[in-house]
Amino acid sequence: MTTLLARDRPFSTAAAANAEINELVQRAQQEIRDARPGPGLDNLMRLLRGALLRYCLARVDRGCAEDVVQETCAAVLKFLPRYRPKRGDRPFRAFVYGIAAHKVADAHRARARFSDREQLVDQAPETLSGERGPEERRSQPNVAPRQPGSSPDFRPSAAGCWCCA
Repeated sequence: MTTLLARDRPFSTAAAANAEINELVQRAQQEIRDARPGPGLDNLMRLLRGALLRYCLARVDRGCAEDVVQETCAAVLKFLPRYRPKRGDRPFRAFVYGIAAHKVADAHRARARFSDREQLVDQAPETLSGERGPEERRSQPNVAPRQPGSSPDFRPSAAGCWCCA
């Protein structure tokens, strides 16, 4: 038995599309309960995946969109056995798009978190603060004017060191 998907034929109303999805959801739930894979779950995931990919591509780049779709489908599969539509409840597609919206927001947060760390440069700088590097400090001796009453080994840079105090 071949089931035509919503994308394969035009619908006159959104109610007809929701009715088909609800039928696919019921078939998929039955297949999960029976531990028997079948066309209901495959058709539902194929239908959702295409719609979710279009939704996510409008919000994030392609690589990220595919990851978000995969995470959303995994979340839907995890929740599907417990899904029970109630009268007046929002349609299943709205529920799925709600999950996708949260996953897209998570992806934006993750990207913002890591974009600060991903400052790509051709070559790392020698020093971060503009000070002389270790080679320069070694080749140029730290000569300071001798203070009266100090020992000949006294260097001002060592005076503030915690180990010399």
